[in-house]
Amino acid sequence: MERGGKFLLSVVIAVAIGMVVGVVNVKVRALLDDTVLNTAISFVVPFVAYVPTEELDTSGVLAVVVTGL
Repeated sequence: MERGGKFLLSVVIAVAIGMVVGVVNVKVRALLDDTVLNTAISFVVPFVAYVPTEELDTSGVLAVVVTGL
């Protein structure tokens, strides 16, 4: 695969993982009443998006940004 194709695939995978983590994050945090747990989850979520994305050799930073949006 050429470099442009690899780059596009990397972006698509990172955005997809970021969107999935972001949607799950919103749904889980909507169910919580405990503010301490809610804050703890907000610190962990970026790592949940970053680590698997980097393991797939795609952009972990892009996944974290998409998760935050």
